[in-house]
Amino acid sequence: RPAQARMGALSRAQAGQLATFGLARQDDRFDLALLLANEAFRKYDTFDTRAGLLGSLEVYPNLRSFLHGRRDRIWTLAVSPDGRLAAAGSDSGEILLWSLEQPSAAEKSLTAGPGAILSLAFSANGAILAAGRCTLVSDNGSCAQSEVRLWRPADGQNLGALTEEAPSAVLSLAFSHDDRMLAAGGLGVMLWDVGSHKAVTGTIRTAPGQMLSLAFSPDGRSLLTANKQQFNSQAQYNPITSTGLVQMWNVPDGSFAGKFQQCPGAWAMSVDFRDDGTPLVACDAGGLIYV
Repeated sequence: RPAQARMGALSRAQAGQLATFGLARQDDRFDLALLLANEAFRKYDTFDTRAGLLGSLEVYPNLRSFLHGRRDRIWTLAVSPDGRLAAAGSDSGEILLWSLEQPSAAEKSLTAGPGAILSLAFSANGAILAAGRCTLVSDNGSCAQSEVRLWRPADGQNLGALTEEAPSAVLSLAFSHDDRMLAAGGLGVMLWDVGSHKAVTGTIRTAPGQMLSLAFSPDGRSLLTANKQQFNSQAQYNPITSTGLVQMWNVPDGSFAGKFQQCPGAWAMSVDFRDDGTPLVACDAGGLIYV
């Protein structure tokens, strides 16, 4: 009995350690946190280990699965329009593809060369995947030049890079609804004809700041852009010196069509259009969405 008591106390202590380790990894390795919480419960069934497992499951109640691949830093994600395929851009220049119908290990990887993949976008029909890759890093560590390359995700075919490399990081990409045009946003916006891979117009000089989101109108005649403006020398968000600006541009000539919305004290994180052509703007200020 003393031996059994010692073993029980040891199991309980080990279960407590596992539960503690699981709580500590919920922010950076949630998959590991779930495994640790489950193992703690299996090790010693107590109120605390049950509560720990239940609490872990309630963190993301709608979680379906994890997508595992290389352990590089992931900068960007995109999901195909039909919801069957997911793509992730890594720090090493690799694009990982998963089938969302049977998510497990990455089923395919696409690589065009070294340099972080900072943006991805599927065409409206899902047949083409565009990727913005940093090809030159400046002395201060920022991206000084990027290329935009097209891929055919069905078979991994490299369709080639678009002409005229962007003079900054390409942080956002968007196809027109008919898949004929592609817009790339960095410290400005560039427009390409997808079929010819040639630039339609020179760089559109938008307001200062990095372009976080782009969207074509349903008729393809307008382009909505969202950028973050920073009025101090620091790169991080500051609610006093930062603002998000949303602008409208005519396509394909790139002429300015007017300022649509400003997000004072917040960045304009995402833009889109409704089917009827009404613009939508999401600001990083308590989840505000402007229509």
